[in-house]
Amino acid sequence: MNSGKGGGQAKGIRTEWLEAFLLTAEHQSYSEAARMLDRDQSIVSRHVHHLENWLRTRLLTDEVTLTPNGEEFRPKAVEICRLLRESRVPQPEPRRRTWTRRLPAKDTVSKPAPVQTHPSVSAADIDMSFWTDRPKARSEQSED
Repeated sequence: MNSGKGGGQAKGIRTEWLEAFLLTAEHQSYSEAARMLDRDQSIVSRHVHHLENWLRTRLLTDEVTLTPNGEEFRPKAVEICRLLRESRVPQPEPRRRTWTRRLPAKDTVSKPAPVQTHPSVSAADIDMSFWTDRPKARSEQSED
């Protein structure tokens, strides 16, 4: 493995490389492993290639069978994956959502939007009495 800068190699191992290797070895097919991982075949092949580069050895033959080094590494990869799964903290059960209707606070009252008027008309010239619920004053009622 090229550990220098610009080599394009990862510094550490990735679990998806191990998963790709194990499924490819089990099914002796990059296509089947890709289908099971919901990935493109080229990605699965690349993952196995990265793992081989990291280990500095071939794990699979061109016929997609295990090499002697692949045979030796396979149980180790299974154990690594098992240990990682066991070490992972379980995800908590999702909480059930209860839907409640949120009402506005009592002190918030809807008010009409400000009236936009022509520049020659002032807001005082517009009758806004229809927005109020107040009873008419006696002086206003007596005019009938």
